Amino acid sequence: MEDARLCQIVTPVGMLGYGFNEQHTEHALQEVCALPTPSALILDSGSTDSGPNKLALGSMSNPRSAYERDLRRLLRLGQKYRVPVITASAGGDGTDHHVEELVSIIQALAEEEEFRTAQFKVVSLFSNMDKDFAHQRFQAGKVRGCGSTVPPLTNKAIDETTTIVAQMGPEPIFDAIVANPDFDVLIAGRSYDPSPYIAFSAYHATLRGQKDISSLSREALGAFNHMGKIMECGGLCSTPKSMGAVACLYRNDACSFTIKPTDPHSMCTPLTVAAHSLYEKSRPDILYGPGGHLNVTKCQYEQLDDGRTVKVWGSVFDADPYTVKMEGARVVGYRTIFLGSFSDPVLLRGLRELLSFLKNKLRHDYADIGGKWDVEFHVSDTGSAESAPKNVSIVGEIVAETQAIATQLANTARVWCIHAPYAGQRATAGNMGFGIGGRNEFEAGPCCEFSVYHLADLQPGEERGYSYSVPASGTTNLFRWKVLDIDGGGRRKSSERSNADGVSHANGSSPNGTQADSTSSSSFAINGNMSKITQAVPHLLPDVARVLRSKNSGPFEITIDIMFHNQEIYNIVRKSNVLNRAVIQELYSVTEDDIIYCDWFEPALAFKVTIPRYRNGKRCAAGGFMESDMHGSQWHVPLMMMELSEAVQDEIVGIEDAKNGTY
Repeated sequence: MEDARLCQIVTPVGMLGYGFNEQHTEHALQEVCALPTPSALILDSGSTDSGPNKLALGSMSNPRSAYERDLRRLLRLGQKYRVPVITASAGGDGTDHHVEELVSIIQALAEEEEFRTAQFKVVSLFSNMDKDFAHQRFQAGKVRGCGSTVPPLTNKAIDETTTIVAQMGPEPIFDAIVANPDFDVLIAGRSYDPSPYIAFSAYHATLRGQKDISSLSREALGAFNHMGKIMECGGLCSTPKSMGAVACLYRNDACSFTIKPTDPHSMCTPLTVAAHSLYEKSRPDILYGPGGHLNVTKCQYEQLDDGRTVKVWGSVFDADPYTVKMEGARVVGYRTIFLGSFSDPVLLRGLRELLSFLKNKLRHDYADIGGKWDVEFHVSDTGSAESAPKNVSIVGEIVAETQAIATQLANTARVWCIHAPYAGQRATAGNMGFGIGGRNEFEAGPCCEFSVYHLADLQPGEERGYSYSVPASGTTNLFRWKVLDIDGGGRRKSSERSNADGVSHANGSSPNGTQADSTSSSSFAINGNMSKITQAVPHLLPDVARVLRSKNSGPFEITIDIMFHNQEIYNIVRKSNVLNRAVIQELYSVTEDDIIYCDWFEPALAFKVTIPRYRNGKRCAAGGFMESDMHGSQWHVPLMMMELSEAVQDEIVGIEDAKNGTY
């Protein structure tokens, strides 16, 4: 296998700006750079997880200082070990402005003393889409929602959208590397998360760009896509969950790859790696991306002798007509909120009625205020008629066409929450505790929503990348790059770039550092084995599930994963039919037609279901008015309360694996 090694990739953390363990990353680089095959530092920088505000308002996922910290460390490691640094979806949304922002950070860092002798060749790759292109494809009937839950696109939505980005596949990054093989840093705009991993691997698999990426086999592209899908989340595929991971790819007939965490206290197993194809995807077996889909139904996973590394093979990538995902968001109003709490037991018994009265009164008294506006309440727990809570926290949320109107309405709603009468009232001085943080109302600024999340059909060649200096002929320049040479310490740019070992960064690397401390534990590490639950008799679903989680799958869908401790428990629960489409319909108040995916996935010993995101009984996108769980990470809770039948309990207790009451 060693002779067939293609390249290695180190991912320090799943998201640029989140911080990472530099010692673990350096130790991984020492290992891979001791090999004759090329290596790279690659990590993601973007997501729609945090909502529409970035695209609508031009903000970044993290403060500039967080990107400065991480890029300083990455530049340091890249220079020391002579490996390129690649990150994509700059700033979170991947807009051209945020690509330039990250490049400006590199320029500023180059002025620091530790980089005074350095030279950085920086390739910046842009993906903003001209609205005329979106209008033209829409008018031609070449645009559709990215999934069945996405509303149809309109010309009005395109016009109101602040910025539209096109999510690039691996081709533009591959093209930029081919044109600039000696690059040091590549900052890409909005990208399909695995794209930089696929592009770097494809560059070396095509004899360093002498052939096109389209010449690769479906098995090779399958391995690169599958590896990229896992690696873009860093060490999430390990247990305990850790920060970073290392992938090695091989040229053998199986087109295999290996994955292991950078944290020496963590490990990858066949189950944790197989389970990653479930993460934030609508389905676990067929994963759609630009230009085709990844099929992992015949994938094999093998634990290697070190107990920390998993070998994967059998993935394939099948081409489809090329589409590009368009993403964009717009401002729909301005939001003001107020915070408070209720403790009076008399009031709490009628809290639902009181809040309904307040909303109706506000709508009546301000019917002529002008423009669209809405009011709602986030309530921590209203309890039941039989059992009222002792304290209820509340957030009043108002969205209006101007900030002034939103604040006026919030002020009135807050006053009424304090002084409105209710049945049996004794405490006439006031109903609600308020003034948290010494403030009555909080002006939260623009309220944003996703307005474009659609697929546009591309013509041949439009998926490729082009230099700004050499415009494409006969195709739309969706993806464009430019190159900047940055000299450290404010020195003038030299005419020649030194390369002590005569090997360009994209083609090879060699270590020259000291041994890193491999004993330091990642801050993500968890003491103890969280995959086991001690319970004498399993009564609830969580008692037999090693993972029970929910996550957004794009802004419009929620996906829920349940993974079991072992094959025996998986078989028992599956045979019992305790989990099925009817159960999901009842728990989540959805119809049969609502369910996007619902099935078992044996490679990960898992059950998976995907449904539309709902709010107040209506389909919606993440963010916007009355959002309370942008990440979608709390939707699994109804399943936490699911009881197992006595027959299932007895069968699980009786299996050979149930020893000493531990499952």
